[in-house]
Amino acid sequence: MRGYARVSLDKQSLTRQIVALKNFGVKAENIYKEKRSGRTQKNRTELTRLLADLKEGDIVVVDEFSRFARNLRDYLSIIEKLASKKAGIISIKEPYFSTTDDSPHGEFIRNIMMSLAQFDVKLISQRTKEGLAVAAAHGRHGGRPKGLSEKNKLKALKAQEMWENRDKYKLNATTVDAICKALHICQTTFYKYKNLKLK
Repeated sequence: MRGYARVSLDKQSLTRQIVALKNFGVKAENIYKEKRSGRTQKNRTELTRLLADLKEGDIVVVDEFSRFARNLRDYLSIIEKLASKKAGIISIKEPYFSTTDDSPHGEFIRNIMMSLAQFDVKLISQRTKEGLAVAAAHGRHGGRPKGLSEKNKLKALKAQEMWENRDKYKLNATTVDAICKALHICQTTFYKYKNLKLK
């Protein structure tokens, strides 16, 4: 058995999936780990390596099928590659995706479930876009809220005051460094503070 674990972002953890694969019986050295978006197969080097390493009779195990494919086209492409190697796949959480049941009924159920999963992804995307459009119409925009906390606003005011009165503070050519050290901020933050209109 070979296992495949994937998350979309570097900051996300593979631990849960790896534990599930090991508990299912996959040896640690046979687990292919990847931190890439699952929207397409492109640039997924570990998936490519896994498919190349497959031998006849191999079974690929995933925690859930969305780790392998996020749309019907990629799903069918992967299934075709597995079939060409005479290998199969098992999804721990979704046994109906497992190709070990190669009956016409099993194939029909797998295709229906994958289509439903893709439909659900598109619905979520559509609702998100509609929600953002409604928010924008009311003057709200997505992303991190603008503005400073009261503590950081005081730091920004102090940074500006120190800069404007650098002669008074008897700061030399390393003025910015001195201000940053005094306020425990980095230079990027200093320049952001310096250009804010707070008064």
